[in-house]
Amino acid sequence: FRVTDPYSVKPTHGSLGIGGSMQVHISYNPSVTGSQLQDMFLQYDTGEDVSIGLCGSATDANVRLEKTMLKLETTYITMSTQKSITIHNRSNIVVHYQWKKYATLAEEHNTKWTNCHIQLFTIENFRHQSLRRPVTLR
Repeated sequence: FRVTDPYSVKPTHGSLGIGGSMQVHISYNPSVTGSQLQDMFLQYDTGEDVSIGLCGSATDANVRLEKTMLKLETTYITMSTQKSITIHNRSNIVVHYQWKKYATLAEEHNTKWTNCHIQLFTIENFRHQSLRRPVTLR
């Protein structure tokens, strides 16, 4: 089976005996709202492809934070201060969450890409400067 994000399939390959059957599990893990259409391909060992249409839809869950900003009290170095915040799930599904530094996956990728380019530039600049230094033979 061949499929790309946001879909996945298990098992990805196998063999099936004469007259046999098996269940294949397809997962949909969207990162954006809306409908997403895609073909999944089953390739036989003869090289023939059969396509299976997939359609998934995602909506935004009604989950909100109690506050949009949290001001922590001034504290001393080596000490700490704490506050609590409430997350409200007003949807009809269980919502799994995690705290992240970036609002979107695109923002995270863009920042990492930029940082990678900055590091590469710094390394290349250092290498270039090292090559320009005179070599002293002893």
